[in-house]
Amino acid sequence: MDSSFEEHPPTAPFDYWAIVQLLYQKRKTIIKIVAFFTIITIGMSLLLSNNYRSTAIVLPDNDGGKSGTISGLADIASLAGFSIGVGKSWFELYPNIITSEAVLKNIVYSKFKSVKFSDSVNLIQYLELSDKDMLKNFEKAQEFLKSSITIDADKKTRILSVSFLSNESQLAADIVNKVLKELDTYIKTKRISNASQRRVWIEQRLTDVRRDLERSENDLKVFREQNRQIGSSPQLLLEQQRLIRDVEINSSIFIELKKQIEIAKIDEINSMPIINILDAARQTTVKESPKRSIYVIIVFFSSLTLSVGYFIVNYLYPQEINNFKENFRKTFF
Repeated sequence: MDSSFEEHPPTAPFDYWAIVQLLYQKRKTIIKIVAFFTIITIGMSLLLSNNYRSTAIVLPDNDGGKSGTISGLADIASLAGFSIGVGKSWFELYPNIITSEAVLKNIVYSKFKSVKFSDSVNLIQYLELSDKDMLKNFEKAQEFLKSSITIDADKKTRILSVSFLSNESQLAADIVNKVLKELDTYIKTKRISNASQRRVWIEQRLTDVRRDLERSENDLKVFREQNRQIGSSPQLLLEQQRLIRDVEINSSIFIELKKQIEIAKIDEINSMPIINILDAARQTTVKESPKRSIYVIIVFFSSLTLSVGYFIVNYLYPQEINNFKENFRKTFF
């Protein structure tokens, strides 16, 4: 080997041909370095477990009719001097509900089949959490769920996708389907609770409106009994129109509230599924990670670049490299 390549860097102009000759002389060393790191990467990637992602697709909630009903009720309530907040749609709340403790708690303690265990286990057992503080075990299992669940809510199409990443394909599918079941239960419970609160409010208002309607009807009755001939009196005609208008308004409110209370009663006992699942989660054989080929390619080109770069720098700046090595040796050894 010609040591002149390593001991005497080029002066001017820059000698590209010398660099090419240097790399050609060092080709075996470069190949060994690249092969070493590439083989190590292949071996380590083979030790990594395959991860599978299972996904379920949820269609937009069919809440148009109920939203219109509640909106109509809000208009009537406003007319009567009260207000009812319509609020956001359930779709906008799905991501927050799914990652809430109210939903995840039931999933943590639910039993799932796993290839690691002969019997079904909950997630605390699956993760083999054995802290004496059960609350810490629960919190760790909950964080595991949050980090593994991916929620994508498309605001334009209002389609929701929920996926879970696990090294067990069937377990991932089971957890996603359980998440949607708990979401459905939570929303259904809240809707029934809201319907109950709405029914109570309507019943209270219905009592008040019935009383107002009876009063306005009695006022109109007394007025007509006391004023048989009102055609020649503008004042009496105006007073009669006012009394009739009160009866009509109270009657309209009363009729609408009677309709709404029946709807609220129906909502209370409504057990129809809330979540409309287009595609349920299922077991898949397509792994998502690790991307072994990508890891190998990255390490191959990185080791090639670094090894080539090292020899070029060492050729161009031999004195600086030697000084660095010497200082490093004195500092750490």
